[in-house]
Amino acid sequence: MSPNNFPPASVSRETYQDIQISREQFFDLLLIALADGDADGSGEPPWDLQETADRNGLMYQPEWIDEFVHKMENTGTDVIMSDSKSIPWPDDRICVYPNTGAYTPIPLLQHAYYGELGFDDYVFANIGSGLVEAPASDRTVPLNHNSETYKDAIEKVEVAAEAIHGFNGETGYDSEELVGELAAARTLFKSPKVRIGAVLAIALTPLYTAYNDVGAEALKPVVLTAIEAVKLLFGL
Repeated sequence: MSPNNFPPASVSRETYQDIQISREQFFDLLLIALADGDADGSGEPPWDLQETADRNGLMYQPEWIDEFVHKMENTGTDVIMSDSKSIPWPDDRICVYPNTGAYTPIPLLQHAYYGELGFDDYVFANIGSGLVEAPASDRTVPLNHNSETYKDAIEKVEVAAEAIHGFNGETGYDSEELVGELAAARTLFKSPKVRIGAVLAIALTPLYTAYNDVGAEALKPVVLTAIEAVKLLFGL
């Protein structure tokens, strides 16, 4: 089944439960699931891939778990890291952390599978087949710098940057690097028109990186507020 045969949503996680999907679609959906705060329900990372897939109701062939790990560890980017849980857990299970390299494709995949635009509006992002592109990345959005939506997004990104400043998360990202990226995003937003691909790369990716960090619970509310404000501003 092609991704374009899926509903053009917003759609819920239940949409993909207990239906036939391709191996590449399984890779995409499993990677998205790993970004959840408690992916396998154990309350402690690293996340069990089999449990995560089962918990999300994904249909898959048993060998796809190993193939997912092989694919993600050989993408040329730092996507996942295998490790063992510190709590009692079956020895035959593969458990992984999503690394910082995962948070570039994850927001794109979330938009593609669960977003508010139809699939015809996307350049489809599919990490399973190695095609990582921004959805509708060539679409340009005009900005009204006097609008309340614009002012709200700028303010909330600034507040998020202040919260991230000096915070060292557990997935290894550099908080100062994220703050620098968000400063670049605020500069980008001063333009009269902005491409969606630039918004995803420069603004949303660092925000998602901070939000999805396993040790960033204190940051989540303010960062999520900034994410939603940016998405509202650009119609994502």
